[in-house]
Amino acid sequence: MKRNLKRIIMLLLAVVLCGSCTVSVLAEDKISAETVDVLLDELLQYELKTAGAESVDSWIEGKLAENAGGGSEWYIIALSRMGKEYDFSAYAEALKSKIAQKDISNAVERQRCALALTLAGYCSEYIEQTAVETTGTQGIMSIVFALHMMNNGIREELQTETQQKLLGLQLADGGWALRGETADVDITAMAIQALAPGRDDAEISSAIEKALVLLSERQLDNGGFTSYGVENPESAAQVIMALCALEIDCFQDERFIKNGKTVPEAMLEFRLDDGGFEHEHGKGKNAIAQYQVFCAAVSLKAGALYLAESAPVKEITIEKATETDKEEISKQTGTSFLPAYKLWIGGGILLLCGVWCLVLLAKKKRGFKNYLTVLIAAAILLGVLFFVDIKSTGEFYSSTAVENPVGTVTVSISCESIADENRKEIPENGMILDKTEFEIAEGDSVYALLIRAAREKKIHTECSGSGELIYVSGIANIYEFDYGDLSGWLYTVNGESPSEGCASYILSDGDVVEWIYTVDMGKGIRAQE
Repeated sequence: MKRNLKRIIMLLLAVVLCGSCTVSVLAEDKISAETVDVLLDELLQYELKTAGAESVDSWIEGKLAENAGGGSEWYIIALSRMGKEYDFSAYAEALKSKIAQKDISNAVERQRCALALTLAGYCSEYIEQTAVETTGTQGIMSIVFALHMMNNGIREELQTETQQKLLGLQLADGGWALRGETADVDITAMAIQALAPGRDDAEISSAIEKALVLLSERQLDNGGFTSYGVENPESAAQVIMALCALEIDCFQDERFIKNGKTVPEAMLEFRLDDGGFEHEHGKGKNAIAQYQVFCAAVSLKAGALYLAESAPVKEITIEKATETDKEEISKQTGTSFLPAYKLWIGGGILLLCGVWCLVLLAKKKRGFKNYLTVLIAAAILLGVLFFVDIKSTGEFYSSTAVENPVGTVTVSISCESIADENRKEIPENGMILDKTEFEIAEGDSVYALLIRAAREKKIHTECSGSGELIYVSGIANIYEFDYGDLSGWLYTVNGESPSEGCASYILSDGDVVEWIYTVDMGKGIRAQE
């Protein structure tokens, strides 16, 4: 009996120890209103562990401040709604510095930063200007996020007009989409979140009800949702945030329970053993899935994610970067930037030139030809150093060669939509890069391959953000918004527009990737429904 008791105790201890190393959750992905706090705490602990932070404040001061303007905004917004007094000053100062160095031109990105500052308790003329200057300039999402700002009292006099703009984009099926005539779950849920504070208005209430019917019909038998044909946790997270913004109980409302499965339960099915989340089953961790699930969990606890508890009171002065600042950074990101080693060698050549002249003086050789010879020799050496790119075979291929390739992918870069424009950057046929095969390594993303191709073919590329939240803003000196408020770069894989960012989409052997410059948010690009 004693031996059996010891075995039982040891087994229980092992279970406890194993539980401390993995996810302790909610057995079989079960979650209820009573266990939301448990989920939220575990998600928060996972984020702290991933960031190497001991506390939320140290996380904000560290990783979140470092990535200000590059994706931290989602976490800042969520943390501001958790009902605790966190110190966001390090993030605010970091964002202020980034904007001063390189102004954020992407309308939705700028709105998101302004909204994060607002929910963190800051007010600024820059935030007010953002609401005026960006509304509707980048399609439906710039209307959605502008409305979130106005719902928080920022240029509130524009709220009704902006609501009407969003209502005017509602499709016949009751939802909203980035493009096309068929609603997308994510965009529909985001539109509902923006309209929710105005639901006392009969027209807005009617529009929301139509959208809810659509979302209920689109819900899968397991409680989840798809976007672009792929079931994923982000779609479920956006629906959760929409329901919470409307004060609809995600755990009890029969419209959003299928076969006894709720939306939060379906979202949790994408949780990995270590606590992270994946975008698609079997594809591994995904940063976008991670922060959207975190936001959804906060919504389950706090309600509407984008509504501040109180008006911002902390003043912060934010100056946008001057054109000189932008040009300086552009030079540093272009191909003309000189490596440090060349500067050191150039200095050494000049120093030797000076020493040589001193030697000639010491030997009393004052003939003009002697010094001219020194100057010519120095000029030749400096010319070779700065204008001739001499590399060994290994050095030349070190930045683009792939070790242990797992296949090949075809890549092309097209700006055919603007081929008629008279700009030297635009090829006559609109093809910046014709279809070209590149080897890929295990785990290569669309973004990783773009950078490799750009380096090999010497194509200028400019991006913002970091990690899986990277956004490609310019290729071959052709930038978003150069040809209208809806212009910019999109990518397709095998003819379809993926539902995830280019740094998240992992390539497979035989894939065909097309980077396309569009002037209409990709309306001409076939999207998977």
